[in-house]
Parts: sequence; structure tokens; C-alpha cells
Amino acid sequence: MLVKNFDVDQYLPRVALTKYESVRRLLLFDRSKPIGFCHIQMFDPPSRRCIISGGVKPNLIGTGIGVYAACIVIDYIFRKLNMNKICCKVYSFNSRSIRLLSKIGFTLEGTAREHEYNEITGKFVDVHFFGLLYREYPNEFVKKILEKTKYEYAEK
Repeated sequence: MLVKNFDVDQYLPRVALTKYESVRRLLLFDRSKPIGFCHIQMFDPPSRRCIISGGVKPNLIGTGIGVYAACIVIDYIFRKLNMNKICCKVYSFNSRSIRLLSKIGFTLEGTAREHEYNEITGKFVDVHFFGLLYREYPNEFVKKILEKTKYEYAEK
């Protein structure tokens, strides 16, 4: 059940544009149109570990664009930011994201019960924590995606 008066179009920009000193933001574009975002929180620079979160526009969920975006973001984090580990948290009911992370090579490292409040459902939810190490990257699935994808990194 969704919370009444919840506006996804207002929620995503608010989440994407929140300012934090330790967060690097990536805006994802397809043919010059914004399609999503990714936050990379530089959680532990000496250990070269970061935490990522992100999303695509609601109308693009299930289209496969998230697979391409995730592979490009992970490639950027390992190759350009020189991280050793990427951490990611996912609500336990988000089966699409869980499948995506597994395909890319992430390992489920644990679950925290009723760990966060979900503004969309208005309930406390369990959160799965995933991790991917540099030495585990890239797997065959990611290699195939990156080989057939044209992308570039533009910094502002």
C-alpha cells in the first residue's frame, strides 16, 4: 500500500539533489535526457570503500536501462575512483535490484531487520547489504554489457 499524496516525481529530485560533502553525484543521461542518478558516498577513503545508491525514472523501471547504468557506474567507481569495495543497500522487497546486483557480481553480506523507514510504503523495512570487491570485478555478464555500450564520463 502506498502512502496517500506521495509524489514520486518530487521525491526523486529531492533525493538526487540533497547535498552532502562526502557524496559524489552522478546524473545519468540517455541521448541528452536525464534518466536517473547515482550517489557515491566516500565512506572510508583509507580502505577505499564507498556506498552507492541510485535509481532511474519510474517509467524506465523494468526496461533494462538500470542494468546498463549500474555497469557503467560500477566501472567508473573501480577504474576512475580507484575503490577496493563497493557497498550497496537494498530494501528486501526490491527483487529487481537484488537480481541486478547478483548479476553484476555483488554478494549478499547481511540483512538488517526493520532497518529503515520507507517513505513510499509508510512502513519499516528490512534492508539487505551487498558488497562487490575490486578483485571480483568484472564478471562475464558485466564484460558483455560494457562491450556493447557506448558511454563517457563528463565532469562538471
